[in-house]
Amino acid sequence: MQRNSDIRARELGHRHYALMDYSDTYKLHTVAIYAVRFGFFSPWPIADLTEQLAGRPVDFPALRQEFAQVLRVKLPAYWALQKPLA
Repeated sequence: MQRNSDIRARELGHRHYALMDYSDTYKLHTVAIYAVRFGFFSPWPIADLTEQLAGRPVDFPALRQEFAQVLRVKLPAYWALQKPLA
């Protein structure tokens, strides 16, 4: 049996692809699960999924820009300050 945290981690992982499409070049607006064995296909608009997981409305384009800032500026600055492992 999967825990809710496992399912959420996977959902978050798939959304990262959409977040990394900073300029919306690939138009990633929907995620889906397709269970071949059961013939089950369930798509979700990313905006709806994000709002559901956050429990509040989310400005996805603004979130993309914030994510880009973290990856491009804050994360490299953080790693530059880390001491190398011995």
